[in-house]
Parts: sequence; C-alpha cells; structure tokens
Amino acid sequence: MLPCPSKLWLGLECPGCGLQRAFLALMQGHFEDSFRLYPALLPLLVTAGLLAYVVIFRRRGFSKLLLALYVLDTVMMYGHFLLKIL
Repeated sequence: MLPCPSKLWLGLECPGCGLQRAFLALMQGHFEDSFRLYPALLPLLVTAGLLAYVVIFRRRGFSKLLLALYVLDTVMMYGHFLLKIL
C-alpha cells in the first residue's frame, strides 16, 4: 500500500487515511471492517459510479443527485476525520 505523505512527513493523518485499507477489506468481503476503517468509502464508490455513468453515456439530469452525493461524501470524510483526531 502507498504510505500517506501527510502521516509520513507531518505525523498527522489526513482525511483520506484508511481509504486503501477499507477498499481492500471491501474487496475481500469484509464489509463491517471496511465501514469501520473508512465510513465514506461506499458513498464515494456510488458517487464515482454515477459520475462515470453520466460521463460515459452523456446523460443529463443527475446534477442535483451528484451535488447531494458530493456533500454527503465531504461530510462523512471530514466527520470521520474529526472523530479520529479528537
């Protein structure tokens, strides 16, 4: 796995720390472990999948849903980050 530059150089975790381990746990079928490691992973994957669908098939009308997913992803990522550092 790639080391986190923030953790390596500054000794502080970044909002993305745990994403690689969570993805590997998800690919191995360990859904609970994946969620515990990085709760925002599943919404991020849904957002990426929908964005890929919109770009590949040139669909319109998903802007409000994508915006809502972006906000959800951001809130979950930084919420999890704040819980880790407190």
